Amino acid sequence: RYYMHNDINLQTIPREMRKIAMGGLGYYEYDIENCHYVILNQLNKMYGGETLTYVNKYIKDTKTFRMTIAKELGLTIELAKKLMLIIVYGGGLSVKHRYDKSSGESVKSAIIQDVKKARDLLLKDKEYYMTYRGDKYFKNHFKRRTLLHKNGSKKNKGSLLSHLLQGVESTILDIVMLEDDSVVMFHHDGWVSKSNMDVRVLSEVINNKLQFHFEKLGYKGLMKISVTKEELSDINKTPALDSRLKRKVVLDRK
Repeated sequence: RYYMHNDINLQTIPREMRKIAMGGLGYYEYDIENCHYVILNQLNKMYGGETLTYVNKYIKDTKTFRMTIAKELGLTIELAKKLMLIIVYGGGLSVKHRYDKSSGESVKSAIIQDVKKARDLLLKDKEYYMTYRGDKYFKNHFKRRTLLHKNGSKKNKGSLLSHLLQGVESTILDIVMLEDDSVVMFHHDGWVSKSNMDVRVLSEVINNKLQFHFEKLGYKGLMKISVTKEELSDINKTPALDSRLKRKVVLDRK
């Protein structure tokens, strides 16, 4: 991943504050839509895994799925969004919770099982375990490696899954750097640029390059990464500012 120096910078601040700071200066914000769930789904298909029903539901209608999770667990939409990221990073796979049994199923439990199935399938690939100078490593599809043991303890499966997903994510950003020489900042699975690029063409370029790489490794299947774009104009400063003010009011009341 790409990181800026210092603890506080435009990369680490909340999205609304970034819009306020950068709005009206000719910048465009790009995001990889549902980045980690899409990558997980594509890798699972390339490995011949079972259909991930609830991962597909989340990708297809993210807003409704988050609302369902929020209602089921009594969370805000923002917290439900964060929970979905925790799940795909491998967190909370064994955590029990209560839910409304009248619905007949727990959506959170179902998507956790989807992530777990895909995770276990991907981590069975012995090709990506290696020993170097006496230390054991796990490498991703782009030969970036991470130690299997840290401070005497073996890394959990969630950490190894994150290493795989972030390998694809960082490669996407490498491709973006080659295609757009006006990038001013990366932020996890997105970036800010001075360029007003055609996201359809950019998505196609990313998918073609990723697919070519995986085909060389012997995997088959189409990559379907989708890039979205938003102009950081003066106009979208207002809703961003309103959002931050509302949060402050709620916190003050607490």
